[in-house]
Amino acid sequence: VIRSLSAVPAARAVWAACTDRHIRVFSADTGELLREFKAHTQQILSIEPLQPAHPGAPPLVCSTSDDKSIRFWHMRDYSLVGELNVHSAKVYGVVQVGAKVWS
Repeated sequence: VIRSLSAVPAARAVWAACTDRHIRVFSADTGELLREFKAHTQQILSIEPLQPAHPGAPPLVCSTSDDKSIRFWHMRDYSLVGELNVHSAKVYGVVQVGAKVWS
């Protein structure tokens, strides 16, 4: 079941946060499944593309989960580039303000 969708225009893709702990990435042009990977240990609650914090920073997509973590994914090669485990409860979403991400 898809819990959250986010368009990522820079990658011409739609990222889906799913309750089965997977992220699925679809082509925005064709709807074709481009990539699927296990992203969290519990269901994913939200997914959000982030603006680069500074010139040259990698393009990132952020996911949040019932597992109390926030994970940062490279928008083009789908690799995990960072993780925050600072919450004591589920993380329902994030918002970016400038170079900072709030949850």
